[in-house]
Amino acid sequence: MKKLICVIAAVSVALLGGCSDKPELIDLSSLESTIDEEVSTPLDTIITSYQQDSYKKQMIGTSASCTFSGENMLIYSSLGQDADDSIGSQTKQFYKLDLKTGECVPMCTVPGCTHDYDAGTACINNAKISRPTAVGDDVWYLSHNTIMKQSGGTSEVIFENKFCTEYEESIYRDYEGHKYVLSSFIVDDDSVYLFGPTYTVRLDRQTMKPEEYIPLSEAMIFSQFVCDGKAYVCNELQELIMVDYNTKEVKKLGDQINNACAYGGMLYYTRYNGGMPSLYCASIDGSGEKKLCDDCYMDFVIKDGKVFYHNYATGGNLRFYDLSTRQDDVIYDGITACDCIVTAEHIDRIFAIGEAYKSGGQGICNIIISVKTDGSGLWTKEIDGTDTIL
Repeated sequence: MKKLICVIAAVSVALLGGCSDKPELIDLSSLESTIDEEVSTPLDTIITSYQQDSYKKQMIGTSASCTFSGENMLIYSSLGQDADDSIGSQTKQFYKLDLKTGECVPMCTVPGCTHDYDAGTACINNAKISRPTAVGDDVWYLSHNTIMKQSGGTSEVIFENKFCTEYEESIYRDYEGHKYVLSSFIVDDDSVYLFGPTYTVRLDRQTMKPEEYIPLSEAMIFSQFVCDGKAYVCNELQELIMVDYNTKEVKKLGDQINNACAYGGMLYYTRYNGGMPSLYCASIDGSGEKKLCDDCYMDFVIKDGKVFYHNYATGGNLRFYDLSTRQDDVIYDGITACDCIVTAEHIDRIFAIGEAYKSGGQGICNIIISVKTDGSGLWTKEIDGTDTIL
């Protein structure tokens, strides 16, 4: 493992100066946390990127998911697996990265556990889970048609879904048990926003009782975020749809849109116009669209007035776009594929997980990249070949 950093004095100069060429070793204790007024990510606290078939073979840690718990980042991914493994054979592992020390350990706390297939059902590292999300000191996750809560090393069901639309009835007609499967959820102070393949529902967080289920369209939901009592979802038809949980209104806001989030009262989203997607902004109702930059490869995060995104077209780099100055610069060059880009309200950094060229220039490795929102403190952690993240 390598702990790498460059201290960048000014975003406008040093980010273009090839900071990743000759980084210096540091101790992660220099990482700091601050409270920010406004932060937004395309999938709220957890991001899972979609990869087109043509790019899947280039991914090692396909569909990494990240969430934050205090000073720890929880990572659910196939990081560290052999690139020659088929995507279908890769298993995901669940890790906790200490943002102060850089220590990365399995989420499983069972004494003596080997965290492999033979570890048994008590090992959360090999449990069949999806969308793990830190909620206070606990971890909530989806397991088929249930929301599970892990607390103190034990898991319990806190919600079981028994709803489906005619669409799920039809597509899962040969797999009866699959029609109630859940896709994602977002938690705030009072509510849980739950998403099935083509519908959504709001739950009371205290009682976990659902309100009225709201069908959205006959197309699989691709990504979603929640803002001011409304959900905005992108589906497999590349439609951006808004749903108001209070009025039950469902409205299509745009087409050819793959991922979206809200920031500063505006919508930001990626749209395909042939080739790689570009980043746009519009009013919260979808009107007044304006193009910001090209080649924003779907996953992005907005924090402190800057859009952090992956540019695939130029050989692969992590970039930022300043919303006030329109400055668009490179943060880290040589990231060939990006699973997810995430941040949190109490952290003054963004994190990207993906695949990059090794620092020595020989071959490809998995990588975690982090940088402060002012452009300083670039830090990377390489996961080489078949090594585990540990």
